[in-house]
Order: sequence, then C-alpha cells, then structure tokens
Amino acid sequence: MTVHPKTMADLMELVHVIGAEVDDATRLLRLHSLSEYFLERILLHRLPNGAVLAEDERFGYYHKVQLAIAFGALKASTIGALRKLAKIRNRCAHERKPVVNIQEIVEIGQIIGPLFTKGMNDFEGDNREFRALAWALFTELSNQTTALEIAAERLQVE
Repeated sequence: MTVHPKTMADLMELVHVIGAEVDDATRLLRLHSLSEYFLERILLHRLPNGAVLAEDERFGYYHKVQLAIAFGALKASTIGALRKLAKIRNRCAHERKPVVNIQEIVEIGQIIGPLFTKGMNDFEGDNREFRALAWALFTELSNQTTALEIAAERLQVE
C-alpha cells in the first residue's frame, strides 16, 4: 500500500505528539497545535485566500473552529472534542504549573467515541489515555481533511 506524502507527513507529526517524553500538559499543547494545523488546512482548502486568515496571529483557534463549522467540514463529535481540548488548553496556558489529569483526557476521548475506545483497547502502558486520544483525534481530523485535499489535487491534475 502506498501512503500519500501528505498523509505520511501528518503521521510524522502525530508520532512527534504522542512519542514525546514530556508531561501531559505539554502533550496536550502539542495536540492542540496539531489540531490547529488541520483547521488551517481547512481554511486553505475552502477559501481562495485562506492563508490570509491562517497566517494572522489574531485569528485564533476559536475562529478557525467556527469557520470549520460554517463550512460543514467537521463532524459534530470532532467539533465537540476540539472545543473541550481548547478549554483545557486555555486553562493550562494560564496556570503557572499546569496539570492535566487523566479524566480530562478521557472526557475529550469519550466525545470522539468508538475510535477512542478502540485506541484504549489497542494501547498499553504509560500515557495510554493520551495516546488513544491523540490517535483518535488525529484520525478524525485526517479523515475529514486529507481526503478532500487529495481529491482536489487529482482534479487539478486532470
């Protein structure tokens, strides 16, 4: 099976997020950043000049999620998970010594549903909940963005 280069690059980003030997708060910040990357790809794909917004530091995560909703680009469960992720990320960003507990990770994962449950069954050991969440959220975001981009590339070639 040949993996599309865009998908391979995304997988490498995921490995960086879940393979990190850091605390859960840092992992959560990395996962948040990865999810924002996918939101920016939606902007770039859906808007002729989407880079104007994606590159504007004042155009925040909340606005990117709102546009993804307006475009109908993401499933409701993905949006719910992103909102919960953003809420926890914002709390961590304003704490001197942020701590993310396992229950918060599980709550985000439960919004995603079966993919998270599968990840919980497949992963073992330390940080199992976080790895299951990262994998499930990445899979959802990747499925909902990469396929559209690859289809658009094929149309341009033809």
